Amino acid sequence: MFVKFSVISILSPLPARANVTVPPEYEYLSYLRYRHASGPSKSMSADWVLSFMPGKLALAASFDQMARNIIFESKKLGQNVEVWSLARRASCLTDAYGVLQGVKQSDAHVTVHTNYYYSNKTVNGKDFAASCRSRIIGLTSSPNRVSISQGDVLQVRRLLA
Repeated sequence: MFVKFSVISILSPLPARANVTVPPEYEYLSYLRYRHASGPSKSMSADWVLSFMPGKLALAASFDQMARNIIFESKKLGQNVEVWSLARRASCLTDAYGVLQGVKQSDAHVTVHTNYYYSNKTVNGKDFAASCRSRIIGLTSSPNRVSISQGDVLQVRRLLA
């Protein structure tokens, strides 16, 4: 494979002025780092580092194919380019458990037919509603706005209704 891919996480606590308490795992900013396999291992040695941040309804992985194409085409021009796709802080609120279990078991039915996300069914004893509740507890009572994914907003509305 000509592209090396890694996930970089940096401790970056919310500023005190945010007046929001979050679990420790939400104190990190992350980005996906893409670079050519034969390029420099240190970002400082790259010819270019391009950074992208997806919109509210997308995740950092949304830029995967674009990043790979940029790196491939740049290498043909003799340039070592890195692409960093920044994850929004709210990405930590996204529950990918159902999807990951489907991938792990090589069976889309685990996610789709058990209705993990839409009908509060359980997968390996875990359910989305409880997961969503535990991720938003304390955040919904905050006077400050906290951005969460559209799927979570739908679940929050249903849970709080």
